[in-house]
Amino acid sequence: MLRIASWASGAKKEAYNAVFAAYTRPLITLIFAAASIEGYTNYVGQTIDPHWMRFSNGMLEGEKRRPGIRDKIERVYDRLGIKADFRSGIFQQVVRLFDLRGQLMHPTLDEREFTGKAPPADITELAEIAFSPEKAEKLARDRKKRILSDSGVRDLTWSLSYAEKINPA
Repeated sequence: MLRIASWASGAKKEAYNAVFAAYTRPLITLIFAAASIEGYTNYVGQTIDPHWMRFSNGMLEGEKRRPGIRDKIERVYDRLGIKADFRSGIFQQVVRLFDLRGQLMHPTLDEREFTGKAPPADITELAEIAFSPEKAEKLARDRKKRILSDSGVRDLTWSLSYAEKINPA
């Protein structure tokens, strides 16, 4: 997921238009950055918490819903004995990114009346203002680095490889 966020973030607008409309770049980067952050949170959670799968599916005693990203981060850091401070910094930014992702993925009816010289910003424009593709990708990369460093969990992406057998003719 992080790789796709990087590709979307780094794409030149002219080349990006060959595949997607340029205005989708912030949305696609934001969605894949969020997926990357949640993926690494789940990866670390599963590594350090034997009950992670039951927790993340909302199946532990007393749970009434599936946990959100904040709940997951709090559980990981609770297991690590570290206080996750959501008032500022990377944790606050992650929650803001996920709030915006939630508005994109689970929109609700919101009727308002505006008066002005231009139409109000739509969700696409709001996404780019709050989290440009570069900012969303950087947040995902920084979050990956931080959670792996804080937890001491190995970064398996560095151990992946690919080899193709060459058939000599």
